[in-house]
Amino acid sequence: MILPVPTHRHPQEFAKKFLFANIDYNRLTFETRTYYPIFWKFVLMTRLRAGIVTSVDEVPLYKRFYAGGIGEDGVRGYPDRSLSPRENGRAVGGNAIFVNNVELKLKLTQGLAFLAFYDMGNAFPSYKDVKLYHLYRGLGLGIRIEIPMMGVIGFDLGYGFDRDTPGFEPHFQINPFGMF
Repeated sequence: MILPVPTHRHPQEFAKKFLFANIDYNRLTFETRTYYPIFWKFVLMTRLRAGIVTSVDEVPLYKRFYAGGIGEDGVRGYPDRSLSPRENGRAVGGNAIFVNNVELKLKLTQGLAFLAFYDMGNAFPSYKDVKLYHLYRGLGLGIRIEIPMMGVIGFDLGYGFDRDTPGFEPHFQINPFGMF
């Protein structure tokens, strides 16, 4: 019997004026991933990421959360950093985030993998506004090619169900650290 392999991360970041920072904030995130070997060369990965940022001052735009696209706050099927509270039509980031990803990966060779994914997520104005029924959903397919001395090149094509006009969004990525 092959058991699932869980991994967890709990990054914390803070800045305090009494430590000579210009602003005062706390940024906490929690992430867990579990890999389930299914059969042959198939692996199912589930990932949950949640985070909050609080401040006695206004949280700077660059410390807020933005979901969408690829990366650690990725929801494929939507443009990068597009799922966020908005002011005057402009994404201003949220003080809370929730992202859930499920991937089924077929690793054919050491350097070639295909995957199918289902992503859900959103950034919210505050932790009090987090509503799990208000997550944006994306579904799609991807390919990963590992090139020695360069890293992994990936292409995903995600379908965003909850866009103003539902449709496909391509995502291209280069990861110099290899396949996960």
